[in-house]
Amino acid sequence: MSRVLAGGVAGAALGLGALVTVPGTAAAAPGAFEQWTPDDGDVVYTVPFDVCAIRWTVVGGRGGGADDGDGGFVRSGYAGGVVASTAVAGGQQFFVQAGARGEDRQDGVASSGGRSGEQLSGGDAPSGGAGGGGASIVRDGGSVSAAPLLVGAGSGGAGYSGSEGGDGGEAGGTATDITIGPASATGGEGGTSAAPGAGGTATTAAFFTHAGNGEAATGMVGGIAATDAGGGGGGYQGGGGGASNRHDTGSFRGTGGGGGANYVAPALTASFNGTPEYPHDYGTVVAEPTTCTAPPVPALDSVTRAGEDSVVLAISPGPDNGVGASGYEYSTDGGRTWTALTVTGSGSSLAGTVTGPVPGQPLTFVVRAVAGVEHSAASNSRDLTVPAPNAPGAPRGVTATAERAQVEVSWQAPSSGAAVDHYVVTLSPGGQTCTTTGLTCLFGATAGTAYTATVVAVSGDDVTGPEAHSGRTATAASPVVPVEAPTTDLTLTTDEGLITTAAPGQEITVIGTGFLPFSTATIVIYSDPIVLGTVVTDADGDFSKPVTVPTDLAPGQHSLVASGIAPDGTERFLRMDVTVAADGVATVGTAADGTATVGTATVAAASTPGTGGTLAFTGAEPMVPALLGAGALVGGGVLLLLGRRRRTAQD
Repeated sequence: MSRVLAGGVAGAALGLGALVTVPGTAAAAPGAFEQWTPDDGDVVYTVPFDVCAIRWTVVGGRGGGADDGDGGFVRSGYAGGVVASTAVAGGQQFFVQAGARGEDRQDGVASSGGRSGEQLSGGDAPSGGAGGGGASIVRDGGSVSAAPLLVGAGSGGAGYSGSEGGDGGEAGGTATDITIGPASATGGEGGTSAAPGAGGTATTAAFFTHAGNGEAATGMVGGIAATDAGGGGGGYQGGGGGASNRHDTGSFRGTGGGGGANYVAPALTASFNGTPEYPHDYGTVVAEPTTCTAPPVPALDSVTRAGEDSVVLAISPGPDNGVGASGYEYSTDGGRTWTALTVTGSGSSLAGTVTGPVPGQPLTFVVRAVAGVEHSAASNSRDLTVPAPNAPGAPRGVTATAERAQVEVSWQAPSSGAAVDHYVVTLSPGGQTCTTTGLTCLFGATAGTAYTATVVAVSGDDVTGPEAHSGRTATAASPVVPVEAPTTDLTLTTDEGLITTAAPGQEITVIGTGFLPFSTATIVIYSDPIVLGTVVTDADGDFSKPVTVPTDLAPGQHSLVASGIAPDGTERFLRMDVTVAADGVATVGTAADGTATVGTATVAAASTPGTGGTLAFTGAEPMVPALLGAGALVGGGVLLLLGRRRRTAQD
């Protein structure tokens, strides 16, 4: 069971001298503390109500020892340890697991690794080696599933050869290698802050056919050893198991296991993290509490206006920690300066009045409890702006409602204050604003974005009242994509004007106008709707968006459509019909001699005003058969003339 002691530092009270010798640190102040050892198993520690901080000392268990094969005995390396302090509150719970020592080597018999409380930790030595030491762990919560707060690593078990296990520490140590004639075996590697240690490896040579490799650690559990080798030490990252080797006619010789790695949670700062001079083989966890000297932190429940130049702060005292508050203070500058606050009430309901806030100035209030010269930390904060005497009150019932690519903000008029001339609405994120004399504003929105709104009322004297916020976020949806191309007289165009033809894979920059500013528009190509992209309109509700015609789009008639929202919140569609050509489309061009070319046929060129270069098309254009027909007639005329000339010559 745990030992509750008083009257001196932990080590002195236990009769151990200094429990842990930590370079550069002073002994803890006298006071009660608790210590846990492996015999206690898994322990849930509940912080006493009057304790505000704990100094933890966490040391892992040492790995088991082994004879060296020459009549001597080899101890394991030293275990790792950490010392750190953390602020706590009465009733807070920690799960404590002290690390046990690994079992010593027994010839031909398995030796178990030390446990962390009741959980596996040090690596086992299944046949003839020593078990790794178990890690000591403090978890931040009342169960074994709680996240580790501090870990003191176990050291690796010794091997049957004179190879010590690696030390536990900030990074675990690697056990020493051994050489047996022409063969060798490496020690288990230590765990690091980022990864478990790898198992040792063995090489073979002539007559060395019984090599065995150690296993890598698995998370916080040390690796299993090969025959006559040491198990890895447990830790936040465990050490690897040792390897072994032997001559056919000799006995096995094994290396030690690697040491585990310590751990300190990122929120804490350790005064020591390494391998301490600890005089015992078993691990330990010591908690040295600091009794509270400051009152508990209060809660600031609300800040409300009480008059034109005063506000009331509603306060709940913090949970009892044995130090009663003699008074309270408030701050409006982030805690740089504090002012005494006279409170009334009793029990869990207190109130204090602050006079003199500057009207129209936004203020952030915090409070703290005072007991003599001591004080608590600052409470949670609350914001309030005292309206100017001629300012309107705050708008009521502000809501933000999201639809497709738009957010509508609505509210009710203030119930107090000066007459309202107009309202200013701000949408976040993005910072869009709307000034209106009505009670609604419509904003363009980016699909998938969550928005909140702030509304202020402004008087005819241009005095702004306090802000009112929408209570919930509103997330806009994408514009509708109709199943069929919508019918509309509104035209989509491009950066090259209106086009009527397009080719698969062609990039087209489409241009749309007249949408709700800052709203999402979707570009679609039909017959079957294919979304080519989305774009957010600018402050004028316009957009320019490059899109690519799908390479596998069937040839024929298609429609490019921009789907979005009009400034009045209704659906808006722009459309442009194009003919998409097939691959290998026929082209009409002009040859150097002024004749038109179609494929490899040459015909007289037909002049088409306003055209030039190559024209892409689908289907049978009237010009092509006409040109081909003209070519046939010319060819027929030539043949007829030649025939006549031959007959004339024969005559």
